[in-house]
Amino acid sequence: MKNYCAIEPIISKPSVDEKIYLKENVGVDNAMMLLWAATNKEEYLSEGKEMLDYALYTFSTDRGIYSREEGSEPIFSFEDAIKTFKLLKQ
Repeated sequence: MKNYCAIEPIISKPSVDEKIYLKENVGVDNAMMLLWAATNKEEYLSEGKEMLDYALYTFSTDRGIYSREEGSEPIFSFEDAIKTFKLLKQ
């Protein structure tokens, strides 16, 4: 599975930390879906689906909720979960 992050390829690393967050990935994925809806270009839909699959796989936990960040001990965020569920509902 392709390794996604909010900016791919990574041009520079954030000054705060090097983590990859669910909320930002979902935001980019939502933008891809909106681009598809506006242009009807299938590549946006395909890329959006692939990004969503990556996010659901990478950030899922055995508790049935999605983790805020990739790796280490899961941290849960209500805002990240709401954005993910809104995207899934579309």
